Amino acid sequence: MNKSTLLTAALALCTLVANADDKVIYQDNFTDEATSLASWTNSRGDIATNATSVVNTNDGNYIQFGNGTASFNGTRFSTLWGNGPWDGVTLPEDGYTLSFSFNFAQFGNNSSKDSQRNNEFAIINSTAAQSAKESFPAYYGDAQTVFPNYLFKLTQCKGSGGVATSPTGTCYFQLNNNTDSVNIAAGTWYNVTLSVVGQQVSYNISSIDGTPLTSGAYTLPTDADNLAGGIIMYQARYLGITQFMNIKMYYATDEDVANTPTVLLKQVQGNDRIFKATFHEDEVLHYVLPGGEEQTLEYYDAEDEITGEPGTATLRITQSGTMKVWTTKNDAVSKVVEKNVTTGVIKLVEPVVSIASVSEGFSKTYKISIDNSQVLLNPNIALTYVINYEDGTSENGEIENGGNLEVTKKGSLQVTANTIPVNGVEYYDRSSITIENDVEYEIAEDVQYINWTAEQLDAKPDYFVAGTLEDKNTSHWIGHWMNELTSEGEPHKNKVKTIVTDPATPLPIYTLKQDETTYSNAVLPLIPNVNRANVAILLEEGLFVNGTKYNNLELSFDPKYVTDDAAKPNFVEITKTGSYDRYDKQSTCHSVDIVKTDATGYTLYRFDTAINRVRIFAYKGFNPGTTGINGVIDNNSSINDANAPVYSISGVRVNKTNLPAGIYIQNGKKFIVK
Repeated sequence: MNKSTLLTAALALCTLVANADDKVIYQDNFTDEATSLASWTNSRGDIATNATSVVNTNDGNYIQFGNGTASFNGTRFSTLWGNGPWDGVTLPEDGYTLSFSFNFAQFGNNSSKDSQRNNEFAIINSTAAQSAKESFPAYYGDAQTVFPNYLFKLTQCKGSGGVATSPTGTCYFQLNNNTDSVNIAAGTWYNVTLSVVGQQVSYNISSIDGTPLTSGAYTLPTDADNLAGGIIMYQARYLGITQFMNIKMYYATDEDVANTPTVLLKQVQGNDRIFKATFHEDEVLHYVLPGGEEQTLEYYDAEDEITGEPGTATLRITQSGTMKVWTTKNDAVSKVVEKNVTTGVIKLVEPVVSIASVSEGFSKTYKISIDNSQVLLNPNIALTYVINYEDGTSENGEIENGGNLEVTKKGSLQVTANTIPVNGVEYYDRSSITIENDVEYEIAEDVQYINWTAEQLDAKPDYFVAGTLEDKNTSHWIGHWMNELTSEGEPHKNKVKTIVTDPATPLPIYTLKQDETTYSNAVLPLIPNVNRANVAILLEEGLFVNGTKYNNLELSFDPKYVTDDAAKPNFVEITKTGSYDRYDKQSTCHSVDIVKTDATGYTLYRFDTAINRVRIFAYKGFNPGTTGINGVIDNNSSINDANAPVYSISGVRVNKTNLPAGIYIQNGKKFIVK
């Protein structure tokens, strides 16, 4: 069953659970992306990271959480509506229902290794949620301790022997206070329904097609708040992915209830916007489109154009304005959904072309990317390129978003973005950018910290102090002498490493004496910030931080390599080894960063990462020590040579016709286009 079919089934089940006589207390079906994202927070105190996103599908939207990445290394997420939705609500004797769907798309690859590495989510009461909105307590995947009067929780159990469980496959989960257990498969959607009557919470978990998985009841303490107030979630590190959809809290009533329709923008078709409005049986849909009059549709007259299911109206908007949609059932009238709609053809944002690596000569590797997050409906975008070399040869093709493209000779590179055609039609206008690859580079310096020997470092007693890595960090880096696995999965020594033959032997390191003179000269062309961390050379790995604080070493670069021509930036190529050089933690431990020599600085992640090599690439003819960029001038001011090439602030030559707003460089000077 594919994801689209699964989500359709989930929505259908939710529709069956909530009939036309259900009074909604709280609902989030993630149709309003900005509002949904704003309702969630994380352990870093905000949600403005790549860790959280709303995923739009033709069958409904869901919210997705990812962690253990460079953009977000936290573990906790929560949505706390508190007691607000309960104001003015008088529950009937048969209580209320809370339903939602969830999917552990991928368990963290350290799942259940210790008390801070399990997957868990819990429904907490409104009193606790209201308090947590003011000050969220220290929560590490154990709602039983932090929120003891929870209404429901699902907690991943430790793997066999306490070791990490697999990111995929099936894991064992406990419900509530170990009263029940269930096997949950990664990458599988499940429905949860909680029926709360007095102090008893009855729970039901089913597969997406409605097949019962487990059910039971949990009794709250007599004096506990029984009103649901939010969802808290702990996600195992690393690289976990968890998803929720269609959170709905409601109660049954004998009165007629007209439910608020769900109105989703489904497609951009050139100038037009296509919405779908879904509503319940026995209701009448009312809508007013911009420039039009009120119209109505009966349930069975509104059929989905693709599935043929009733209760789904397709609304095409051809001019900008406000759309209003609501339902009625007898005398009951729902809340009116108002949406301000802007029509018109949308042009895609320009692709971004940045230098990923530099080689001697004209050869460079460019990273090609495009961010469609600000483009309506985040369409799938294809990227194509054309390279025209000065010698008359050319290359062309397609490239993935975020992919690298090597330009080997002097010439120009044009990158074009277009949407995937629908029935042969591209509904968004294309965009393109052209850059000139005309700066030749040579290696000005090459320092290989990974090859510095004990003899070399012992010869510099004014800078380095010999020692060993004997603290708690040893157990991590020891693994880099045992980072290969046999066919049976057992570790064996990596033959590349020669210093230590016994994994129990402390690792030799050479720590920089912590004074300004040493830090400014010992590891050039890098200059560490003397106030930030203990810097050392770990033999056979390179320069690293002997500490666990995140991003705790700031580095700058030898100023003699700052370019004297802003149109020809010089670069620092930094080659790193991460994850303690252990392939059992990460399949790819080595990476390369490219930074301009006049950058404000470079931050080295904590002690699991070592810089093993640094190369300086300077433009051909550069004289080290000659620096300085002339001041900023306005775009209306005169420029020395109006025909001189124009470069972006990142050093990439651009087409100077119709430059968008920004800062550019011409004749070695910065200028502003407003």
